Amino acid sequence: MGSPALTNYFEYEDINEELGTDDLDITDKNTAVKMMAKLDSLQARIEDLNDYKRQKVKVLKEKINSLESEAQIIRDGLEAFIVEQNDGETLSYPDVGSAYVTQKTKIDIEDEDEAMSYIESMLEDQTDEYIRTKKSIRKRNFKKYVEEQKKNTGKLLPGTAEKESKTFVYRSPK
Repeated sequence: MGSPALTNYFEYEDINEELGTDDLDITDKNTAVKMMAKLDSLQARIEDLNDYKRQKVKVLKEKINSLESEAQIIRDGLEAFIVEQNDGETLSYPDVGSAYVTQKTKIDIEDEDEAMSYIESMLEDQTDEYIRTKKSIRKRNFKKYVEEQKKNTGKLLPGTAEKESKTFVYRSPK
């Protein structure tokens, strides 16, 4: 238990100096008390810096979220403009970049059971290409088959659906 005199002594003592070594050899009580005061000071500074860091990270995350939200509003507005008022044509200006909208249609297997029933109804020599050993659909192969069948017949096969996806792209001129 330290006396008030020792406590006051370390309030004025410069305990903020770096140790300057990786190894510390404490050989007396005065040095031990001084190092305890230094440790207390270091822990308080670490806690203060961690609080400061948390506050700054929070502020920066809020700012980033705000900027991302604003950027998304602009992307949505540009996408709507390109699709609805610019006939889907690319906007391209050398000083600000280019923006365009792509649209893809892909085959998606919505009901695996229904698609599996259809595959199983095919001739047995054709099903190996679309069914795995554990009886799951080889989706890549089956999707290609469905695309071919749709081209030939104009109809999707049971258990499949077409899904459209749009992608807005902006390229900075930098």
